[in-house]
Amino acid sequence: MSNLAFGIDGGGTRSRLCVFELDSGREVGRYLGGSTNMYSVGLDKALENTEALLRSAGIPLEQLCRGCIGSAGLSRPREQEQFGDFFRRLLPSCSVKLCNDGEILLVGALESTEGYSLIGGTGSLGLGRNREGRLVRSGGLGYMLGDEGSALWIGWQAIRRALRSEEGRDLDTCLMPLLLKHFHLERSSDFVAMTHQRFQKAEIASAAALVLENVETDPLAHDIGCRAVDELCLLVDSVMAQLPLERPRVALSGGVIENNVWVQTRLLAALAEKHPELETVLGSGDALKGACMLARE
Repeated sequence: MSNLAFGIDGGGTRSRLCVFELDSGREVGRYLGGSTNMYSVGLDKALENTEALLRSAGIPLEQLCRGCIGSAGLSRPREQEQFGDFFRRLLPSCSVKLCNDGEILLVGALESTEGYSLIGGTGSLGLGRNREGRLVRSGGLGYMLGDEGSALWIGWQAIRRALRSEEGRDLDTCLMPLLLKHFHLERSSDFVAMTHQRFQKAEIASAAALVLENVETDPLAHDIGCRAVDELCLLVDSVMAQLPLERPRVALSGGVIENNVWVQTRLLAALAEKHPELETVLGSGDALKGACMLARE
């Protein structure tokens, strides 16, 4: 009987594969491949990249008996059905767990199959998981419906509210000339064409750093920063209420949280005040390790 298993950390740009011995956990090898995120490259290309990544290990695929892939979007039934059909054809004798990237990050960062995670990066997401595998979530609905507290949300709020401020409908701010320079625009009205005709999530999210650089001196930037921290706290509140755990721990990750001292300090203080029993673990951890842990489970 085969003793090989795999874990995949599926990304929007690249993906990582680890093949290991199921009994001992000893790694056989690690490999890099293209995106497995269907919302980044399309379903057909994502499946093509997944197969190419598995074959890059250079072992007969029938030797794989268990696996786990974590990738954005894979927590929803429709996406799981599409990837499930693919794995049933490619690896008919292999049991494969399908989950989103937040779940493998949670497990890898906490080195446990139980706990909470908060991601505050380009987007935002709160997750909770117990040892029985029950998963709850909060947020993570994309910029049109949510992603509150994320870099994209902060940049988006800055543009919208700076425009309102020019009309006397929001707090005073000096952000507008900084935003125009950042986006290489001549006048504030140019934001209409930029946002409606060539909206780029990464481009909007890049303005978050500008906002947070001015959070101590600019009234509007300060208000956006405070609201971002509040929204990130609400994501944690939500998953803790949905899934109470006896010994709660939360992994905090993402650029907004990890790379900005102002946000990080206030977020940690707010969580400690609201949930004194909650242990916080700062750092993105190893999502690939989490995928391997879930494959073994």
